[in-house]
Amino acid sequence: MTTFVCALFLPKTLKFVVEETDSNAASPKIGHPSGDDSAQRQQNTGRPSAATGKKDAQAPTASLAPVPNLMQSFASSLPNSTLNTPSQLPTSPTTPPKSNGGTPVFMVDAPSEDMSSSQHQSGMSSLHARLQIAQREGQSPGMATTSIPGNVRKRVLQVPKSRASSPPPAAIVPTRPAFPRQASKTRPAEVCVMEDQPAPKQGSPNLLRMADRRRSLTTDPRYANAHYEIFDQLKGNGGLRHAIAAASQTGSIGKVKWVGSCGFATDAIDKSTMSRIKNDFEVNLDSLIVTVSDGEFSACYSHYCKRILWPLFHYQIPDQPRAKVYEEKSWKEYVAVNQAFADLVCSKYKRGDVVMVNDYHLLLVPGMIRKRHPQAMIGLFLHITFPSSEIFRCLAMRMEILEGMLGANLIGFQTESHCDHFKQTCSRLLYIEALEQGIQLEHSFVSIVAMPIGVDPAQLERCMKAPEVSLYGRTVRERQGGKKIIFGRDKLDSVKGVKQKLLAYERFLSNNPSWRDRVIMLQYGQDSKTEPELKQQITDIVNRINGRFTDIISGHIPVHLVEHDIDYNEFLGILSICDCFMVTSLREGMNLTCHEYIYSQRKLKNPLILSEFVGSATVLDKDSLMINPFDYKQTANAILQALTMSQEEKNQRWEKLNKIILEDDASLWATTFISRIQSDFVLQQRRRTVDLPKFNPDAFLDQFDQAASRLFFIDYEGTLLPWGSHKQIMASTNKIVEVLSKLCADERNLVYVTSERTPSELERTFRRVHRLGLIAENGGYLRTHEEGNWENLTSSSDLSWKPNVREILTYYRERTPGSVIEEQNSRMVFHYAQAEDPVSAQRQAAECCNHISDICAPQGAHAIPMEGALVVEPVAITKASAAQRVLASVDGRAVGFLIVFGNDRADEEIFAWANGLALDKEQDRAQLSSSAATQSQLTALTVTVGSRNTDAKTYVQSTFGVLSALAALSGDKQATSAFASTKPSTGHAMTRENSMQSRSEKDDK
Repeated sequence: MTTFVCALFLPKTLKFVVEETDSNAASPKIGHPSGDDSAQRQQNTGRPSAATGKKDAQAPTASLAPVPNLMQSFASSLPNSTLNTPSQLPTSPTTPPKSNGGTPVFMVDAPSEDMSSSQHQSGMSSLHARLQIAQREGQSPGMATTSIPGNVRKRVLQVPKSRASSPPPAAIVPTRPAFPRQASKTRPAEVCVMEDQPAPKQGSPNLLRMADRRRSLTTDPRYANAHYEIFDQLKGNGGLRHAIAAASQTGSIGKVKWVGSCGFATDAIDKSTMSRIKNDFEVNLDSLIVTVSDGEFSACYSHYCKRILWPLFHYQIPDQPRAKVYEEKSWKEYVAVNQAFADLVCSKYKRGDVVMVNDYHLLLVPGMIRKRHPQAMIGLFLHITFPSSEIFRCLAMRMEILEGMLGANLIGFQTESHCDHFKQTCSRLLYIEALEQGIQLEHSFVSIVAMPIGVDPAQLERCMKAPEVSLYGRTVRERQGGKKIIFGRDKLDSVKGVKQKLLAYERFLSNNPSWRDRVIMLQYGQDSKTEPELKQQITDIVNRINGRFTDIISGHIPVHLVEHDIDYNEFLGILSICDCFMVTSLREGMNLTCHEYIYSQRKLKNPLILSEFVGSATVLDKDSLMINPFDYKQTANAILQALTMSQEEKNQRWEKLNKIILEDDASLWATTFISRIQSDFVLQQRRRTVDLPKFNPDAFLDQFDQAASRLFFIDYEGTLLPWGSHKQIMASTNKIVEVLSKLCADERNLVYVTSERTPSELERTFRRVHRLGLIAENGGYLRTHEEGNWENLTSSSDLSWKPNVREILTYYRERTPGSVIEEQNSRMVFHYAQAEDPVSAQRQAAECCNHISDICAPQGAHAIPMEGALVVEPVAITKASAAQRVLASVDGRAVGFLIVFGNDRADEEIFAWANGLALDKEQDRAQLSSSAATQSQLTALTVTVGSRNTDAKTYVQSTFGVLSALAALSGDKQATSAFASTKPSTGHAMTRENSMQSRSEKDDK
């Protein structure tokens, strides 16, 4: 078995290394004119030179806020130390010193696009690597040199530049060549930058951008002979990668193959080179590379995913003009990328394999795979939030996305509320039945499960043991002395709540003057580049706070806002020493930085301030300080509580939180989810009619004859009498009465007809059949085969919901011309099949269904969508509960043959009841002696009508098959032959449309 893990980005990516001859390479045109590059290096990096120990005179100021950079102050206060400013992924390369007359190597690392808590452990700019290089080479950390011939220039090309032309990038930045055209006889090698990577600054040496697509539409020949190096991907979902890796190490999920993109543009790479890369990834890394054009990937990811889906799933309706202009085109590219994933998986898929699709980038993939492989085991896990139906319905392609998601056997979400939102959305928009366990489709069932992801403690432990973690944490703590540190790390996205965090912190300082010079907020934030207005607002707030509360004499600055992201080991270092960690997201899935903070606080055990709108709140809510980020007063009070909390309370809270993250770790999540895909697939396959055997009564005649007592439960509407057009072929009521009378004539047979009709209607219909038991209103009323009085099975149920439901149904009936409300003793039915506008009526019924289910669920009632009707009934009253009452009234052990006939969802519970009864009997027989086992033997059969997804074990094609089977069991061979040879004739089939009219008439007329 192979598990295909589909994610937009693979765990690994690569960089190209290109060598080319340059006649001018030996001349000192690169770097500082004097040949001493220390000054130039300071100009580019703002860091002190390791050789001179001097501080940069003109350190670059943060573009986000004109406040001192805390990290630079840390580095500058360390004389003769190799520890420098916290590493960040550079946006332009620096010029290292030449070695032995050779040309230096220039390296550009991949920028971090998504700030995930565990993504930067293996980055090229790790503090540990820089310290080792500095100690070995005697150079400033961050520089790497090598000795190569003077006439050979080596360039590390991370990726080719994307040739996507539409939609346009988020910002149009003009680029200028760093070298004049006449500086070299041959055009120098170019370091290629992704679309979302910052453009090179003016004057930055040795960084050229690849020719624009308008000037070059061909592949770049330099990549044909270039060798490449593979390293960890910085983009994508780090939590997913660690979870799969941890589960793979235990061997609990079998062989894993990743399916995704490498995260760089491919148009500039020729086919042979790309084929070589694909083969290396598949053979050596068990990874399948999905390749699409640069334009398709850019439109899909940068536009549709980031500008349409991401905001909407986080309760922000995308209404930006640029987002709307390109929505239709980017949707086509979104479909194309999803189709590329599906095609690649289908080409490798074998029966028995498992497909695990991840996140909102690939929502169409399950449905696409299902079309080509109907028997595939497919799971979909959404790592972000899922909005309410009112928000999701604003999406233009809402139907297509829902149908694509429902191609999975199992859909996983982070929280129960996300599951509820998805089920309500399917019910309202697709008008399908949403059950507690999942979504009931016509021919399949989709399981819905809440399964929050966790972290990998073993991987965290390895990272915590790195020497730079404690070194950096100790350095930060020493520089701040006894001040309390409030730490935060978020992307500067409106959904992350950075603005709300700063406003609450400002209120805390205003309300607590004694804390103004005793606490700092250290906030890391990477610019999202899509919300310049938010960036300006945050800048204004930071300036205002620092302007009000900065102490010039002591140099105390209350807020330190660092624009770039932080190296992972350095991040862990600050986590381990900070006094409070704040997560104030307005909407978010599972924030794993909370888990990492708890694990890192094994010594201090400081508290966590957590937004109630984060998925992590569902598992960490009891012992973290829960806040509403929109309530600034509450958040300010939580900050004060965290800073003044006693150590005893800290210990108690931390112990409980730590236990949670250790028990529900990443490996368990991956193993459980993949196991659920397999188990749910097996259960759903049993419900598929195409896999069911056709019911053959002759095969059970021996068991039928040997049984001392036989019990029948036969549905009326749709089983004995078909639902459908009035021209539909049907058996006459007289034939039905004749077959039932023949069965009831045998005293060993106990026959019960189940129906949604009222008791009085059933009595009129079957008054000519003696010894016939009746179950009315789908289990609400029971009349035994002894033809006694009706027993009200709803007397013990709470029907207090009926007045509220009556009011709701009246509201929707007034807005649906042609609809009718039918009120029964224990049920209420909203009929809309005869409505003037069928489309509007169905939409109103869907709204009504969700409205009632939301309000009446605590009272034990639920709404069930049917064809042309909406039924509201008690949850505890079913056909199965009535059947159990019948079995209890007779000698249950004496019943040797049980058969159930049905045709719709109201019969599924009685099917499951009968199947479970047979299983219990088998277990009882295994514990008895052979003679006792023979006496307790029970044959239980469940038969459905037509092709649908069901719990029944066998099926018949139509109502004629039901009557033929009943006639065969009664021993009436003549009637059996008559039903088998019945020719088409017109009659009056019972339809949902005329059911109410017919109930006022006698059925035997």
